[in-house]
Amino acid sequence: MRISRCIAFMLLFAPVAWGADPNVALIHDKDPQMNAAIAKARSTLDGFFKTKSRREPGADGYTVKVLFREGSNAEHMWVTPFRPNGGGGYQGLLKSSPSYIKGLQWGQQVTFERDQITDWGYTQGNTLVGYFTVCVLLARDSALKARIEANGQRYQCAA
Repeated sequence: MRISRCIAFMLLFAPVAWGADPNVALIHDKDPQMNAAIAKARSTLDGFFKTKSRREPGADGYTVKVLFREGSNAEHMWVTPFRPNGGGGYQGLLKSSPSYIKGLQWGQQVTFERDQITDWGYTQGNTLVGYFTVCVLLARDSALKARIEANGQRYQCAA
């Protein structure tokens, strides 16, 4: 049984199984809701890139969640800012603190391919758009949802 580790708010398991780091949730790689969220994020990635390139008024904080692997460990971590690297892939700054991938650290410049992207998001005013995997996690953890809402943030999650 393989387990992926997701960093920051993007994770799942009903109920959520948190790792030693309170910002890390342990997620089974066959979780149907999380895999559906990843599929949705990937299927809408072109639209996200178009929105990012237009820089719509009030939109900011464009970020992607990227799957990194090291040996048998895997972590989904946020990268922002990011841009194409000219070789068909992307590069950006890691904005998550790895718990299991020892070869990476917060703030490090990383390169990745499109097929490593597992989620995306940006802010539109006070609303967080995208963040499909986060929405799965929020549906499973009412305490996390309450903490985020207490900070005045709203996720645009499908019902």
